Amino acid sequence: MYSRTESARKVYFRHCPAPYLDHNYRYPLIYRELLAYQGDILCLQEVDTTHFQQRLSHYLQEAGGYEGRFISKLSIDASDAIEALPAVQPIETFERKVGFKGLYSFAIHIYLPL
Repeated sequence: MYSRTESARKVYFRHCPAPYLDHNYRYPLIYRELLAYQGDILCLQEVDTTHFQQRLSHYLQEAGGYEGRFISKLSIDASDAIEALPAVQPIETFERKVGFKGLYSFAIHIYLPL
């Protein structure tokens, strides 16, 4: 997702040709790599909510037999921006339906002082 931003194209990934930053090129490579690990449990971070709901969750369910859970970022009130700690990045976990069953999920938000 970061590769779509202008700062990513002009600063972080300026050495990469534009076609390689396109999500239509990148996503199949990412999906193939995730399945190649053949992990019983996959833990990912910094995954876009829309991507999880519209693509990744469905793909891993169909292609790999995984069930996924998504925990989104904490929202921080703009009035607290000066004192705000860094935002918690979204995390998602997937477990294979064969051999594992998610009983429940919950988020533990840990803050470390700067």
